[in-house]
Amino acid sequence: MNGVGRTLTAAVIAGVIAAACGSDSDSTGTTAPAAPEPLRIGALDIDFDADGYTAPAGDIEMVLVQEGMLPHSLVVERVDGTDVSGRLDVAIDDVDDTTTFSLDAGEYVLYCDVVGHRAAGMEATLTIS
Repeated sequence: MNGVGRTLTAAVIAGVIAAACGSDSDSTGTTAPAAPEPLRIGALDIDFDADGYTAPAGDIEMVLVQEGMLPHSLVVERVDGTDVSGRLDVAIDDVDDTTTFSLDAGEYVLYCDVVGHRAAGMEATLTIS
């Protein structure tokens, strides 16, 4: 085999290996769905980083990210005022907190329950579809 033949053969083999290793397909040839990205919520001094968030119904991984200088929490509340089980907390040491909420489609309110924060406007909406 000459140099061109070897180069072509090596390129074909590399392509086959790359295709086999880079696939998320199962043995039936279907592609596995990508895992949803966590819902990232930034906690600023007396505010969240957005007025509203959206996510698909089901198990939603939420991450409360400390972006300010005050400790914060995140509570998810149904619009009827009942809290959803679970709570996130961040201190002033830049450590994020993560948990998973199981939420049905609908409208929710996110708020910080540190004394005075919600009264100061630390709320946001969460739309689950």
